[in-house]
Amino acid sequence: MFGRVRIDLALDEQKRIDIVEHNKKVTKNREILKRFIDVVCFLGTQELAFRAHDERKDSTNRGNYIELIKLLSLYDEKLATHLQEASVFSGISNHIQNDLIESVASIMMDSIKAEIKECMFVAILLDETSNVSNHSQLSTMVRYVTKSGYVCEGFLGFTDVSADRSATALSKHVIETIQQLCCGDKFIAQAYDGAAVMSGELNRTQAKVKEVYPKAFFIHCCAHVLNLVLSQSVNHMKECKLFFSTISGISSFFSHSTKRSNALESIIKLKIPHVAPTRWIYNPRLVNTVYHHREQLIEFFTSIEENPQNWDKDTIVSAGGFLTFLKDFNSVFLLNVFNYIFSHTDLLYNILQKKSYEINHCVSQINETKSKILNFRESFEEQYNAIINLVGEPKKHRKLPENSNVFYKRIFFEIIDTISFQITIRFEKLSSLDFIELLNHKKFKDYKAVFPEKLLTSLKNSYANHFDFVRLANELVVLYSSSSFYEKEIFEIFQYIKSNELEDATPEIFHLCGLIITIPYSSACVERSFSALKRVKTYARNATGEERLSSLSLLSIEQEHLHKLKTNDSFYNNVIQHFCKKNRRIELIYK
Repeated sequence: MFGRVRIDLALDEQKRIDIVEHNKKVTKNREILKRFIDVVCFLGTQELAFRAHDERKDSTNRGNYIELIKLLSLYDEKLATHLQEASVFSGISNHIQNDLIESVASIMMDSIKAEIKECMFVAILLDETSNVSNHSQLSTMVRYVTKSGYVCEGFLGFTDVSADRSATALSKHVIETIQQLCCGDKFIAQAYDGAAVMSGELNRTQAKVKEVYPKAFFIHCCAHVLNLVLSQSVNHMKECKLFFSTISGISSFFSHSTKRSNALESIIKLKIPHVAPTRWIYNPRLVNTVYHHREQLIEFFTSIEENPQNWDKDTIVSAGGFLTFLKDFNSVFLLNVFNYIFSHTDLLYNILQKKSYEINHCVSQINETKSKILNFRESFEEQYNAIINLVGEPKKHRKLPENSNVFYKRIFFEIIDTISFQITIRFEKLSSLDFIELLNHKKFKDYKAVFPEKLLTSLKNSYANHFDFVRLANELVVLYSSSSFYEKEIFEIFQYIKSNELEDATPEIFHLCGLIITIPYSSACVERSFSALKRVKTYARNATGEERLSSLSLLSIEQEHLHKLKTNDSFYNNVIQHFCKKNRRIELIYK
């Protein structure tokens, strides 16, 4: 027992008693600090302000942090006693608040880094926006698959890049981030929104990053590409440009007047969607709404014309124009065409916004959407006759050829051909990832008959250092021969191997699944972090510092991760341990 007994305590009883009392005091102080940590976590996840304008003792509102602690003290005797008796460390000062926020965020970041260290592959996602203080904030996120088999898109923080947004500065940020995460050997992809400074192939961010990490394949955010397809496809066509200008005017007509908006809601029980110039995908929602509620809108605009005494002059004039627009053959024809196209592109856009799919599934959905749009080309006569039955023959005018059927057939084919061509061209770069077809379950029977050597060569050219290709080929032969995998998507194959503990039996297929799942197809998650930024740093809270801003954003964006950490008792001890790195005027360290 000699090595288990402290000699100094055995010889000095008083010292032993002092240490026991000290540790009791530390336990009590740590229990109090846990309350403060919980308050920080609550305010951070709920995106509430911590401080108030006036925090003096006689103030009626000293801020959410202090007021919440005071509320808890009404039902917590230990906390109430601490607040009454504390003379050197009350725990409510602004410095303590900042240190606790930083400590919680630091433990969360350590946990995310630990997950990244254990994962097979990592991809980085970047995007930039301006905050309420007119500072340029660069949001950094990483995509990876956890050890337990879940896809994560972890937030790493905001960086102020107002001083320098050049490709050199951004690429330096990416390289430093990868070095800090110690994951250079498994860094396999980078995804940005397509801005020239990031996506250009010569001397731009992605090119400079590839100079250091040659295997970091660049993905232009597919959701952003789809947005460009829809906006650029019809922009050159005069008829389409006039159509969308007018239909967006309907949205503005209602959004600029509460009286009009309220009157419309009483008729169709629905609000007309707003149109954002930078988010062209909102136009489909407007088109679909107008298409399905065209008759009600006609009824509404007619009621305005029939009751002019209830409306102002601008409303009456606009209502007459929109009424003519909604009854016109040309408008109804284009409304019908774009409603069909947008019903499919809107579904695709929603798929491209989710993190739970893999890039193989997204590529197949893109091709399927393109195929459906091309098939729609064969239905012109059916669509044309349906519009005639609905609103009558198109009116004759000098700009319209004698044969209106030929005129609208040209427009119909041009819209479909342009959109399908744009989809082909803008998603063309994804064809360089053709190795993802190795795990396309729809082709397993074909691969069983003829092994896909070209796809395996494609993988070898892209990620040669990550696989044993002889073993991978053998495992794929077994995979293609097994009916157990014939109906499984890549993520389902990955989960099947994981749940049945087959990682050691099929390690190369398991790694291939992990690689394909990790490759990002969208940077939508980064854009969602901007929403958190706007809620955390508001007009009333525009003085938030950069470090505090990133920490609070981390608590908000990664709140699911935080809740998981809090289920483990070690979370509070780790936060307190980090909090104690600075000298504190309270005993928190055990002897």
